[in-house]
Amino acid sequence: MARRRGATVIALASTPQKAAFAVARGADHGLTYEGDWVSAVRQLSGGGVDIAYDSVGTTLADSLAALRPRGTVVAYGTAGGDPPAIDPRPLMEQSKAVVGGDLWDHLDSRDGRLARAGALFAALRAGEIALPEIELFPLSRGADAHRRLESRGVTGKIVLVPDGAG
Repeated sequence: MARRRGATVIALASTPQKAAFAVARGADHGLTYEGDWVSAVRQLSGGGVDIAYDSVGTTLADSLAALRPRGTVVAYGTAGGDPPAIDPRPLMEQSKAVVGGDLWDHLDSRDGRLARAGALFAALRAGEIALPEIELFPLSRGADAHRRLESRGVTGKIVLVPDGAG
């Protein structure tokens, strides 16, 4: 979706396979969190990115370091744990910003949800975005679904369905 708006997308993932998957799905570059990914992002972006989306939480300081002056981090998750406290002085010195994002704050009305769903389904129909792989697990195999999630090998969605439905 970002590329449709003219952005260069650098995807970060937990494994090389997921980074390659992101590139196959449209990212310009795929990196992993191993090594000095901040330097790699800064090099690929010519000195820093305009915006970083951070769903990990514990990587917030690194996401800030990957920004160019006047860049913004959108913090919208804590998959890896709570983010560290932020000293506002370095933010002021480089005019950087951190904003929070919560899906339900943006989807706060029926009309808003319908408009966003309409745009999503239009993009799907036009082939501009693709559905992720969906793995179905019967409820009786819920523990297997959880182990699959814990394996960190999932690139799509895991859905639990009633026994006999999948």
